[in-house]
Amino acid sequence: MDWPRLSSVTFEHPAWLALAFVTGALALGAGALVRRQPGAVRAFAGPMRVAALALVGLALASPVVDEPREERFDPAGVWVLRLAGPWQPVRGQSWFSEEPQVFAARVRNALALGHPPTMVEIHSTEEISARDACALVRALNVPCVAVLAPRALEARDAWLGQWLAPASLAPGEAFDGSLSLAGTSQVRLRFAVNGQEVEVREVQAPEQVAFPRAELPPGRHILTSELVGRDGTVVQRVGHVVRVGAPPRLMALGFDEVAFTRLARLAPSFTRSRVEPRTLTSAMLRECEVVVMPVSAGVSLTSSQSRDLARFVANGGGLFVTGDGAAGTNRAYLDTGFRELLPVRLLEQRQEKPPDPPIEEEIGKAEVAAVSILFVIDRSGSMDTAIGTGSTRWRIAVEAVKQALAKLDPWDRAGVLSFTLSREWRPAPKVIAPFDRELIARDLLSLKGDRNFEAGFNTDIYGAVSEALDVAEKEKSAVKVVVVLTDGADKDDPGGKVRNHRELAIRAMSKGINIVALGIGDGFIGEAPDVRAARRVIQNLATKPEFAKIANDAESARSAPVIFVNAVEFAYKAYDDEMQRRERERQKRPVETPKDPRLDVLEGRFALTLTPVGSQLLGMRDLPEPRPRLLRYARCQLRQEAALALGLASDERGEAQPVALAVSSFGLGRVAFWSSGLDPSSLGDVASWAEWPRLAAQALRYLTPREDPQPRLFGRATTGGIGVLDPIEGARYGLRTERGETPLELKDGRLVAREGTLEEGAAEVIEALGSERRVLGDVWLTLEAPPDSAQRVQVEPDGRSPLQPRSPDVTVRREKALAPVIWALALMLALMPLERLIRRRS
Repeated sequence: MDWPRLSSVTFEHPAWLALAFVTGALALGAGALVRRQPGAVRAFAGPMRVAALALVGLALASPVVDEPREERFDPAGVWVLRLAGPWQPVRGQSWFSEEPQVFAARVRNALALGHPPTMVEIHSTEEISARDACALVRALNVPCVAVLAPRALEARDAWLGQWLAPASLAPGEAFDGSLSLAGTSQVRLRFAVNGQEVEVREVQAPEQVAFPRAELPPGRHILTSELVGRDGTVVQRVGHVVRVGAPPRLMALGFDEVAFTRLARLAPSFTRSRVEPRTLTSAMLRECEVVVMPVSAGVSLTSSQSRDLARFVANGGGLFVTGDGAAGTNRAYLDTGFRELLPVRLLEQRQEKPPDPPIEEEIGKAEVAAVSILFVIDRSGSMDTAIGTGSTRWRIAVEAVKQALAKLDPWDRAGVLSFTLSREWRPAPKVIAPFDRELIARDLLSLKGDRNFEAGFNTDIYGAVSEALDVAEKEKSAVKVVVVLTDGADKDDPGGKVRNHRELAIRAMSKGINIVALGIGDGFIGEAPDVRAARRVIQNLATKPEFAKIANDAESARSAPVIFVNAVEFAYKAYDDEMQRRERERQKRPVETPKDPRLDVLEGRFALTLTPVGSQLLGMRDLPEPRPRLLRYARCQLRQEAALALGLASDERGEAQPVALAVSSFGLGRVAFWSSGLDPSSLGDVASWAEWPRLAAQALRYLTPREDPQPRLFGRATTGGIGVLDPIEGARYGLRTERGETPLELKDGRLVAREGTLEEGAAEVIEALGSERRVLGDVWLTLEAPPDSAQRVQVEPDGRSPLQPRSPDVTVRREKALAPVIWALALMLALMPLERLIRRRS
C-alpha cells in the first residue's frame, strides 16, 4: 500500500470534508467561549479537537486516486517452435522446444501481456505435426508458417530459406524484400533481376538477407538469389515473381489542349488520353479507370452516353467533374442521368425577386445497366426427372441459364433464384463476368433437389416470383425481365385459398418489368385439376400471352435454352425501343431558352476550409494560414448521401457551407465534384499553393478502382508439384513457362505434372473452366529437396502480414486511496486521548 501522489488524489464525497471543517470551526468557537479552562489548555486542546474532526471528515470524503494506465501492444521478433530435426538459429528469432499445447499457451500469455511475436515458425521433419501445431497458433490470430526442417545437417552447411517479399507493387514503388539464410558459414550470394546480375555479396549465415532495392518498370519480373559454391557452381537457387502494376489510365473528356496540359501536371502518375464528348463510347470507358471532365462537357453528352458513364462508375470507375465552363452552362441541357451522378445539385443564377426558388431536380435512380435479368428456377425433387435419354429437367434448366448468360453484354446484370418451399439466390443480381458463367452453372448443378412437402406441394412459385419482383424493382436498369421455370403447380395459401398469380403479372407491368414463364415436363399434359392449375399458373404469370411457354415433351423441353436466349434478346430489343421512345419524347419537347439559363458562378475571394472527411481523404491536418482563396466557384448544394471534403468560408447566415470539393459513392465506384475550375483565373491563391498538385493527385487516386483480392492462394511450389488452396472441382489447370504450357492434374490438393516433374523456375498457373481461361498467379518452382537435404521448404504459408505495434490504449483506473484514510483515522485516534488528557490535567 503506497502513498499516492497528492496531485492524483480526489474525493468521492467532498461534502463530508466541508462539513467536518465547518463542525470543527463551530467546535473551536464554542470551546473559546468556555472560560473554565486556562488559555494554554484552550490553545492546545481546541486545535487538536478541530484536527480530529477534520481527519474524520477526510476519511468520510473517501479519497480516491485516478491512475492512468497504458495497455501496449508491441509485437517483437519471430518465435520458432522446433518439434523435431536440427535447426540453425537466425538472429532476431527466439526458439523453443516444447509441446505444441504448451507453446500455444505461451503465445496466449504473451498476447495478454501485449508482447506477442510478430509471427511464428513451426520447424519439424514431420509435415503433419507441423501443420497441427501451426493450426493451434493461428487459432490465436497470430500469423504462423510451418516449415519442414532438414533431417540431416552438417555444421558447415548454409542454405536459402523462404522469401519475405510482396507479390505486387504499385507503379513507381521500389521492391523491398528479403529472404532467410540459415546455417553457420560465410557464403557468396548472387542476385539477379530478369536474368541480369545486379549484385554479388558475401554474407555470414545466419542472416535475413535484403534483396537489392530496385525500381522496376510495370510488368512481370523474376528475382533470383543463388548460393554460389567455392568452385563457382550454383549450389542452390531460389526465386520470387513480382508484378508491377501499370499506371492507372485517365481519360480527359472535353478538355482543350491547354487545359489538358494543365491537367497533366496534376496527374503525373496517370497514363492520360484526351477524348471529345461526342465520340465517347462504352468501349472507350472500359479502357480507363478515371474520367476527368468539366461540367460544361456534360451538355454534349447524350442520354445513352450518360448511361454508359453511370455504368462505368457503378462498376468501379472514378469520375472527377470540375467547374470549368460553368458560367456558360445551362443546367436544363445537362442530361438527368449525368446530373444524378454528381454528389451535388447544381444551382442556377440567383434572381433579385423572388429569391432563389427551391431546387427542382428530377428524382429518380440513375441507370447503371441496360438490362437486368432474373432467373427463377424450380429446384424441387421432381426436376431430377429424366427427359429423353441422358438429361434431366434440372440439367436442361441449368444449360438454359448458362446460354442466356453468355448473351449478356458487359456491365449488364443477372441473378438466379432457386426455389422450393424456401428460396436461395445463387448468385444475387450482379455483373456477370465471362468466367462466372461456368462457375454459376457448376454451382447450380451441385444443388440437390428438395423433396420436403407441405400439404402435398414442395414448390412456392408465388413467393419466389414475388421476391424476384422485390429485387427487380431495386435494380437500376432500363429494362428488367424475370424468367420463371417450373415443372408443376403452386402450393395453396396457408388458409387453403388458391393464389391469384395474375396479381404478380399486374404488379410487374406496373413497374415496367416483364415476366417470361416456362412450364417443363409431363406435369402439364392432360385435363386433371392439378394439370389445369399448373397451366393456369404459367399463363397468369406471363405479362404477355407470347411469354407463356409449355414444354411437355422431350423435344420441346430441349428447346428451353432457346426460350431463355430469346428472353435475353427480347430484353435488348425492349431496351432499344425504350431508348427510341425517350429520344422521341425529348425531341417533342419545346426548345425554349430559359430566362436565366446559366449555372450560378460567384466571383470574389473565398477561403478554403478543411473538413474531417477532407483531412482523411487528402492526408493533411490543417490548411496553412492565411488560407488559400479561390476567385470563382459554381454554386451548388451537397446531396444527402455525399460528403464534403473541402468547403468555403461563408459570411451569409442561414446558408449551408459552400462546396469546394464533394465526394460520393455510386455503385462500386466514386464521384468527385470540384466547384472551381483548374485555370489560374479560377484557382487564385490555390494555383500558387505548393500543396495543390499533391492534393489534386490524391483526390484522383482516391477515385481509382479498388484492387480485387487474388482469386487463389498457392502453398508449397516445387518441381514435384504446386499446392493450391480452394481449387475448383472439374477445372483444368496448366503451367505456362517460356517453353510453352504444360498440363497439370489435381492430386491431393496439389497440381502435379502428368508425367515426370516440373521444370525449375518462374511460371504462371492457368485455370480453365469451360471455354474461359484465366491466370491464377505467379509461382517459382524450386527443386524438390531430398529427405536428407539441408534445404527447408514451406508447407503451410500464411497470407496474413506479421503483427504490427499499435498505439497504446490509455485507460484511467479509479481506486480507493487507503493509505490517507488509514493514516487519518490513526492520527484521529491518537489526538482524541491527548486532547482529553490535556483537559483533565488542567
